[in-house]
Amino acid sequence: MFMLQLIAMITMTIDHIGILFFPDEEVWRIIGRCAMPIYLYSLVQGYRLTRSFNQYTIRLGLIALIAQPFYMAMLGGYQINIIGTFLLILLLFRILDSNRSFEIKAVLFACVFLVLEILSFDYGAYALLLGLIYRYVPVPWMMAACHAALNVLVWMNDSNIIRMYSTFGTLLIWLFAFGTFGRFQSIRLPAWLWRSFYPAHLFILVLMSIVLTY
Repeated sequence: MFMLQLIAMITMTIDHIGILFFPDEEVWRIIGRCAMPIYLYSLVQGYRLTRSFNQYTIRLGLIALIAQPFYMAMLGGYQINIIGTFLLILLLFRILDSNRSFEIKAVLFACVFLVLEILSFDYGAYALLLGLIYRYVPVPWMMAACHAALNVLVWMNDSNIIRMYSTFGTLLIWLFAFGTFGRFQSIRLPAWLWRSFYPAHLFILVLMSIVLTY
């Protein structure tokens, strides 16, 4: 996972640099589309392997809370950051894997879907659908094909062509987690660095934008 973690952090930082300093240059956002799929895939794997679901969700919640003011400062709005989105997806996974009836699961799925869209969570229900692909599609090439199909369907709805490039994130997952460079999967960044990077890099970038403005 080392290479995937490194790629996710670098491309996310590039994306946010583009938002803050080069808003009219789409190349920054295009490169940044690789980050979210890799982070989401890591979330799915973390959910599958964690020994304590409660600790995992609490940790995500704390990261989301710490990052939220910096995220709002970066965007100048009230959208909820991607870790908040991941937290809701994680809770839904827990529900779907429970012994509740199909009807209850369907209702709760619909509720989470609507909440993600109506309350302006980052990536919204798109992240939920992609998370379900990573959770329940076991074959790498099928995972990439489903992601591409999802991007086409979403593009037909909102004409957001930049999101189409996020498929490269799944291709990188295929390459580094399952394919040629799969041997790197056993190597990981220090846990403190991986967990703190999201709020820390937001803080640094927002601080830089304030300093450069004045």
